[in-house]
Amino acid sequence: NKRIAPDEKIEAFELDYDGKRDRWNGYDPATYARVIDRYEARDEARRKYQKEQQLKKLEEKNNNPEKGEGDDSDGDDDDDEDALKVDEAKVDESEQMDFAKVEKRVRTTGGGSTGTVRNLRIREDTAKYLLNLD
Repeated sequence: NKRIAPDEKIEAFELDYDGKRDRWNGYDPATYARVIDRYEARDEARRKYQKEQQLKKLEEKNNNPEKGEGDDSDGDDDDDEDALKVDEAKVDESEQMDFAKVEKRVRTTGGGSTGTVRNLRIREDTAKYLLNLD
């Protein structure tokens, strides 16, 4: 207990008006390079995982006796890319299915909104608080 000192290092800065309000004061670009490296590593791991999943699907498909397609080992990269594109197309189609629904207009007078209306009133109806007046 002989050398007791605070852990913080106190620095005195002599900054002018603009220096105090500089949002990039103390910014180190090397830290951003680390962030970029981390995201690139994550994306690479994601691509590797997706490729492994696609290979598993292809192996299951090839090992399935019902299909009877045989082994397609040449050009696996092209097959993987095609499978990814097909999966993306399926997702796009499923998202577009929601927009393809044609719903009847419900209680609209001049075009108004479409969709399901539960307890909403249109402008011409009397308000609920005016109904039970004696």
